[in-house]
Amino acid sequence: MGKRLKFTIDDQCGNYWCWAAVAVGVSKYYSRSSPWTQCGVANALFEYKNLFKKYKVKDCCKNPDKCDHPENLENALTCTQNYAGKSHIKKSSDGKFPQELFEEVCREIDKRRPVAARIGLEGGGGHFVVIYGYETVTHDPQSPYFVAADPYYVIHSTMPVSENYGDYNKHDKGWGVIDGRWTDIFFTKGE
Repeated sequence: MGKRLKFTIDDQCGNYWCWAAVAVGVSKYYSRSSPWTQCGVANALFEYKNLFKKYKVKDCCKNPDKCDHPENLENALTCTQNYAGKSHIKKSSDGKFPQELFEEVCREIDKRRPVAARIGLEGGGGHFVVIYGYETVTHDPQSPYFVAADPYYVIHSTMPVSENYGDYNKHDKGWGVIDGRWTDIFFTKGE
């Protein structure tokens, strides 16, 4: 039993632009004619946070390398008008993803609303992905599963909800295997 939305995501344009790729993917999910691009989201976010002066750049589309910095997904989704709230993940006493939050994510997907997630990385920092589906399998000890889109690897994977990110992300694109834990869920909405 489960559900998968028709969700696509583009490769993030910079090493740290997962926030921009997720915001654009969510925006295009709700409106295929969305005008947002990753550098457009970066420009809007840099304007919103007054970062152009700090990073000595005037346009992230013309100088994307100078704008390639970690940012907050909440602000990026606000720029695209797709932010609908956030929930910090508090692991249960057995270290697993809380059942009530899993059920809330499933309800959002059932309502055709993808959910973004932050993975806190073992060495510090974070990474954003989009959860666009779920599966529950009877008599499977690893069930339930999230179906997630990752803009760094441009992969769509099914992973056990209780697993850490490193078990899901076995690919190597220069960083080595990334290890981390779910830390936050970002709810989305149409414009």
